[in-house]
Amino acid sequence: MRTIVVVCCLALAGCVEVTRFTGPGGDVYLAECDNPVRLQSCRAALESTCPNGYDFVQTLTRNQDGKQIPTNSGYFRCR
Repeated sequence: MRTIVVVCCLALAGCVEVTRFTGPGGDVYLAECDNPVRLQSCRAALESTCPNGYDFVQTLTRNQDGKQIPTNSGYFRCR
């Protein structure tokens, strides 16, 4: 497993790490973007990783009071 650290950082937001997983169906990436302060950094990291666009495969959720709440983190594939 290789990790790609995308250096598209905002001064207050910090870096966003994009992790690549390689499998028989092709590459799938994970971006953890749950911090609302980092959303612009996350968008820049996704666009830098996939300049031709991307599609989300699965959005991650977190448990809050017994309910599954969608987050801004998830798995995606480049087009």
